[in-house]
Amino acid sequence: MKLIDYMAQVQILLGLTEWCMHCINMSIAYEEKDLEGAQIELQRALESFEMITKGKQLAARGKYENWYRGEQKMNLEETLEKTKIVKNLLKVMEEKAL
Repeated sequence: MKLIDYMAQVQILLGLTEWCMHCINMSIAYEEKDLEGAQIELQRALESFEMITKGKQLAARGKYENWYRGEQKMNLEETLEKTKIVKNLLKVMEEKAL
């Protein structure tokens, strides 16, 4: 394994760790009835996917060029979509609260 391969995996793990941290922070904000804070944390969770995407792109070279195409083990595409759905639901809840 080359150093660049390790870097790719680290970027994916960092992105996932950031996503998880922001989802936990969102839950805390929601429990405290801070819908605006929850929205901010979900936006940051979505931004964490930029690091994940960079890691996937870095790893997808040579014989592994299409490695993450259709990837289901971590199911990152669905995780991203579900995060967006929750963010939209929170937005509706925040608008109704006003």
